[in-house]
Amino acid sequence: MGRTAIVVLAGLLLAVGLFLSARSLLGGENSTSTTPTPAPRASATPVHTAVASLTEVHDGDNIELSTGDRFFVTLEGNVTTGYTWEISDSAGGLVRQFGQIEAKPVSNAIGAPSVQIINFEAMYGGEGDLKMIYHRPWEQNVAPAKTFTVHITVN
Repeated sequence: MGRTAIVVLAGLLLAVGLFLSARSLLGGENSTSTTPTPAPRASATPVHTAVASLTEVHDGDNIELSTGDRFFVTLEGNVTTGYTWEISDSAGGLVRQFGQIEAKPVSNAIGAPSVQIINFEAMYGGEGDLKMIYHRPWEQNVAPAKTFTVHITVN
């Protein structure tokens, strides 16, 4: 099996694992929840809480939650380079991170990329932006390599 096939297989296995994790968060084995197609960027149509997992494709989207809803954000990165995702604004405190940021490599290769999974819970009603930055925490006065922002409305 070639290197490309192995990388594709690893990506598929990761996607299946994330799907099963999301399904478990939404209600276990009998869950019928599905992830809707993200709203177009030009639309004000919100993505509803059926989206238990947000990724880079949701950057810039509007997310609608109820108090107590939990969701997780999965973002690509490479912690072996010193870069990490970090919350720069928790939507003014509307959401809080629970647990530690989990990094999962996409392969066993040295220096392989990974995904970082950050768990959140909606705390109280209101609106704000959840902003995350991908950077090396020790570097000062350096723009982040990537950013991720979703507009959160908690009912």
